[in-house]
Amino acid sequence: MTTDSIVPIEVLSPGEIAFERVRRRIGVVLAPAMFIGLLLLPMPGLSPEAHRLAAILATVVVLWVTEVLPMPVTALLGAAMAVVLRVAPARDVFAPFADPLMFLFIGAFILARAIFLHGLDKRFAYSVLSLPWVGARPGRILFAYGAVTCFMSGWISNTATTAMMFGIGMSILAFFFGEARTATGQQASAVNPRFATGLMLMTAFAASIGGLATPIGTPPNVIGLGFMREMLDIEISFFRWMTIGLPITIVLFLILYAYLNFLSPAGVREIPGSRELIQRSRAALGSWTTAQKSTAAAFAITVLLWVVPGLIALALGDRSPLYQSVTRRVPEGVAALLGALLLFIFPGDKGERAITWKEAVKIDWGVVLLYGGGFALGVLSFQTGLAESMGRGLTGLLPWQG
Repeated sequence: MTTDSIVPIEVLSPGEIAFERVRRRIGVVLAPAMFIGLLLLPMPGLSPEAHRLAAILATVVVLWVTEVLPMPVTALLGAAMAVVLRVAPARDVFAPFADPLMFLFIGAFILARAIFLHGLDKRFAYSVLSLPWVGARPGRILFAYGAVTCFMSGWISNTATTAMMFGIGMSILAFFFGEARTATGQQASAVNPRFATGLMLMTAFAASIGGLATPIGTPPNVIGLGFMREMLDIEISFFRWMTIGLPITIVLFLILYAYLNFLSPAGVREIPGSRELIQRSRAALGSWTTAQKSTAAAFAITVLLWVVPGLIALALGDRSPLYQSVTRRVPEGVAALLGALLLFIFPGDKGERAITWKEAVKIDWGVVLLYGGGFALGVLSFQTGLAESMGRGLTGLLPWQG
């Protein structure tokens, strides 16, 4: 069985379908009720702009939770309503959509698209899983599988990593509980079913943990960086983030592995044939193609552009002329765009480039718009004083304040 034959399909139970229907119906009623109610509710402590923004923000939150509209559409709706209700001019409201961090997203997403398109993700995963150290031991397979998931999630989206590793994990489990049992009789039948649960949980949790390692690992990282830069005038470089995020990621992953390995043991020391299965899957990928080499080169150059400024700061200090020059000329967003643009220059397969525009536009533009809309509402909440008022209201509820 190959991983290509396994495609994760979301199947909702009748109860879940009923819940989704009720959730959306609640949103249709609650969202306009919240908007009108907050607009009419006296809020003497807020400026008129902050008052109107509070109504918009509450409506957007309700729509996001109930998903009456697609989440990116809701983000755009919130920004448009801020202009219509005169919270701020259109130029200020839509400025975050052109923030440099938006282009960091776009460049990184195009690179990730090329990695998936040419199968570099599977090549890396099977290369690690087929290491002699891993062998046929379930505990080591769990560790290597989680480490690959964690590493990849630091560079591409958590969701995309989970979807890809899910197929590989299902292939391994199908062998453990199917093919291996047929080939070896009762040896594989002794595998504890809880191991399957542990492997699938590793897929989800390792991807979430890996997203902390780099600024591009997950959208909230970039959103946080944007707020710190805009509101606090604190600039955190790619390398500096990794000096904090990478150790935390490693510690959390080791805790996760120990937890899952303890609660979901395989019950056997080795599973005969599992190493051969992974090696066959790796061999089925064939030799490196021109497109794979070009994509790997573009990705390596991009990572180098992200990391080199931090190394310069480490060696010469962040006030050195060389560091200041490099960061001004090639910030993270520009580095991501340069790496993505190299894909349109480097050779691919069958006389084409490493990526075509037809493939590049298939990135998740919804996440980009969602980030822009959320960032815009967040910036407006600080500019109008709404965030400060909300913060004071929440701290007033703390016990030691009474």
